[in-house]
Amino acid sequence: IALDSNHQEAYVGLASCLNNLGYFYQQQQQFEKAIACYERVLSFTSHEITKNKCAEAYNDWGNTLKREPKVEQALTCYHRAIELNPNSALFRFNLAVLYYDTGQIDKAVEVFYQSIACDPKFAPSHSNLAAIFRDRGQLAEAIKHCKKAIEATPTYPLAYNNLAVALKIQGDIEQAIANYRKTLFYSPYLFATFSNLLFSLFYIPDYPLEAIFFEHCEWGTRVENGIEFTYIYHPNLNKADKR
Repeated sequence: IALDSNHQEAYVGLASCLNNLGYFYQQQQQFEKAIACYERVLSFTSHEITKNKCAEAYNDWGNTLKREPKVEQALTCYHRAIELNPNSALFRFNLAVLYYDTGQIDKAVEVFYQSIACDPKFAPSHSNLAAIFRDRGQLAEAIKHCKKAIEATPTYPLAYNNLAVALKIQGDIEQAIANYRKTLFYSPYLFATFSNLLFSLFYIPDYPLEAIFFEHCEWGTRVENGIEFTYIYHPNLNKADKR
């Protein structure tokens, strides 16, 4: 860019780097630094080739503001992202999630459907619609969207989990258990899913208590291995009475 201020591909590359850096800062909860990255990307709006990158910046900026939380500003960013790229299922999904989180369920449903219209195989929108319909008692609709999510992305764990919950409410315990197990196959450390699985085993007539105990032990081993490197030690452990 220093050699050629009109080098369009260079702006695209720089915008991509800044968006990635902004996401990194967001994950580190360094929100001001993240926003500074997105603002830098948005200074490239005069370059038509960077339009999608600017849309991504608005979307990521919205995600950052949502975590702060600054709901109204996040809504503005999501809407601007959609204006720049109206065909993005992801941008509409993020907007719908924000509506859901703020209790605007009907708006969330509307925008989740818009997301699916952009991409009929966007699994997260199907899965979230399933959760909403499940909570409303519309189990047939919930199951339909779970199956669509699984068809679109067979490795998407939350779709199996939501399907298991709906099937359990319907009374299909064996299929619910099968889908809880599939959830854990793709995402082994979901505590709530494993808790639901263990609870569901008690609904099976004459299911051996020894087998349930074995499931508990297996889960304990899995969790212990999963959190092995996340222990936080106090600095005064060298004192015997503080260990």
